[in-house]
Amino acid sequence: MFIGVYGVCVIGGGIFVTDPSLGFPPGTPDVYPETISWHSMLHFIFGQLGFLALIIASFIYARYFAAAKLRGWAAFSACTGSYFFVAIVANIADMGAAWTSVACVIVESMQF
Repeated sequence: MFIGVYGVCVIGGGIFVTDPSLGFPPGTPDVYPETISWHSMLHFIFGQLGFLALIIASFIYARYFAAAKLRGWAAFSACTGSYFFVAIVANIADMGAAWTSVACVIVESMQF
C-alpha cells in the first residue's frame, strides 16, 4: 500500500512543479523565492508524503523479513528506512547544502 502511495506522490510531484530557485534551472538566481506558488507547495506536500510512505514501507518490510527469519533483509530494510529518515531531516534542516543533497541521492539510488 505504501509503495502505491509513493507512486501516486511521484506522479503528483511531477504534475505540480516547483518555482525556479537556487540556481535551477540554469540562469535562475541562487536564492529562495520570496513567495511560494500553490503548485510549488503541492509539489512539496506530495514529496513529503511520498518520502514518508517510503520510510514506513521500509519498516514494514523490516518487520516482515524479521518474521520470515531473513535477518539480512530485515536489517537492510531497517537501515534503509532509518538512513532515509535522517537524510530527509538533514536536507530540511540544512536546505541547499551539497552534503545533504548527496545523502538524498544515495538513498534514492537505494530504492532501485
